[in-house]
Amino acid sequence: MDTVLQQSAALLDFSEPVAVMMVAILHFVPEEDDPRGIVNRYAEATAPGSYLIASHGTAEGPAGERVGQAAAQYEGKANYSAHLRTKEEFAAIVAAYELVEPGIDWTKSWRPDGALTSGEEVAIYAAVGRKD
Repeated sequence: MDTVLQQSAALLDFSEPVAVMMVAILHFVPEEDDPRGIVNRYAEATAPGSYLIASHGTAEGPAGERVGQAAAQYEGKANYSAHLRTKEEFAAIVAAYELVEPGIDWTKSWRPDGALTSGEEVAIYAAVGRKD
């Protein structure tokens, strides 16, 4: 993580607001690797007015059981595991940022005028937060 920040600093001016995108990443970070600490380090490294765009898989909601089963199957076949978290756990991870409306919500709620093409419910939360 520190390497990413250091290499990014060669291209980005961290004294100016930037957008940090942690999309489909945080649910692969186990608790022992401190996902909240990772997000906090990015918040500390960026200027006020910067944004965080993040998503996180969950076993909550209508598709939760199916996603939980998929995560369990995935665990035995990959070098890393999916760590599905609740909305509250995701909120704690991104707490360094002031969330913008609609806060933490289902990914499809971030584009309510668009329909899901597959017709399936998703079990992924999304959030956008601003560093004040």
